[in-house]
Amino acid sequence: MGAATLVLVVTAVLVVSIPAPPGVLLAIAIIGVFAAVAALGFVATRITNRAFGDSDDPEHSDPHPTQ
Repeated sequence: MGAATLVLVVTAVLVVSIPAPPGVLLAIAIIGVFAAVAALGFVATRITNRAFGDSDDPEHSDPHPTQ
């Protein structure tokens, strides 16, 4: 299970299990969506850094090389 999926599942469980007014549940759901996007970005950055590293090679570090 991916990190963003896990966050969304936890958010859904919280929304279903907490007896609260609809506004509070909506706020929890919105925070859960933002947390899922943050988790997705964190994992994507980690994977990219593992694949390419922090090398000084301009071929992998500069998307628009100037020659």
